[in-house]
Amino acid sequence: MADICRTCKLNAKREYWHMLPVTKNFFKVMLGNFERELRIPREFVANFGGRLSGSFTLRGPSRNEWKVKVRREEEDVLFSRGWDRFVSDHGIDIHDFLVFSYVGDSTFEVMVFDHTGCEREGTHFTNVNLSDSSCRCTLHAEENDNESDFGMSGESNNVVENVGDDNDYDVNNDDDYDDKEEDDDDEEAEEDLEESFSYARHPGTSVKKAQKCYISSRRTVTERERERARNISDDYVKRYKSTGVPVVGVVMLPTHVYKGLYLTIPKDWALKYMITRDHQVELKVGGEHNFWLVGCRWTHGGQCQFRPRWAEFVLDNNLEEGDVCVFELVQKGNLKANRRPVFNVRIFRVVQEVVPLTPVRMV
Repeated sequence: MADICRTCKLNAKREYWHMLPVTKNFFKVMLGNFERELRIPREFVANFGGRLSGSFTLRGPSRNEWKVKVRREEEDVLFSRGWDRFVSDHGIDIHDFLVFSYVGDSTFEVMVFDHTGCEREGTHFTNVNLSDSSCRCTLHAEENDNESDFGMSGESNNVVENVGDDNDYDVNNDDDYDDKEEDDDDEEAEEDLEESFSYARHPGTSVKKAQKCYISSRRTVTERERERARNISDDYVKRYKSTGVPVVGVVMLPTHVYKGLYLTIPKDWALKYMITRDHQVELKVGGEHNFWLVGCRWTHGGQCQFRPRWAEFVLDNNLEEGDVCVFELVQKGNLKANRRPVFNVRIFRVVQEVVPLTPVRMV
């Protein structure tokens, strides 16, 4: 390959930064404490002549947008306030590879690649966090109706919990919701539902964003089988009380595992044991090295919910309606100490034979 002279290099640099169209790109590998702040390359900052200040819009692969503040630290400019939400909502992990494209109007378009070198598929279905909550499939608007029906139908034991007090067995149905919280959740659902039908702004296209949901492929199950799973999990929770470790069990609803794909933690339990700010939790199944990082969100209605990457946990563990997940809080979180909560998760299945869920594309 022929050498390029210094003059040509300087001319190419000037042409690129000052003569070519506005779109400029840089990439970052997620290392260190990337979840809190991210430094923009100095070369990139230098060629923008101080225009990188204030706040910016980060547009994800879903075409939704997140507002992020930048701050200066001597010669560096860093994505700061709001960056942690972008990271958590997109399930960005260490060693992920992000490509930032500046497209003008204080906006970066961002692509997310994982350790395999391929795009993270879920980032194309991540919705802007409108109300301190986020999920990949906005069809979760039906969650409120479904949970209400579940509680009124007589199957009120959709949650079993042990909070380490004198109660051997606590059944919690719809007591987590008051009228005000239901109104707040309804507003969030309506806003997210509107997002699900917004048009993707790819050049030259007018195609609605597709939302992925799932249907069960397992055989028909009986009420006796459902009751058996609940009873076994109930017995486990009662026995676990003696360890002193906080534990809560939740029966999976359709909106937890088929559409919507988020999980609400019982309110009283969450207020007592969970960090009351948005954060990540570590869910372990069957061993130290088999874990998932899942985003935990608090809604305006005061609900604590597992949302970002909960869908991955559901799919990887083949969860189905009626299965019971028992969450054992083996390590409490501390944001100041940069320590996330850790749960051991026990799964009590309605049917032991596992059949993967079938994806359905909803438009």
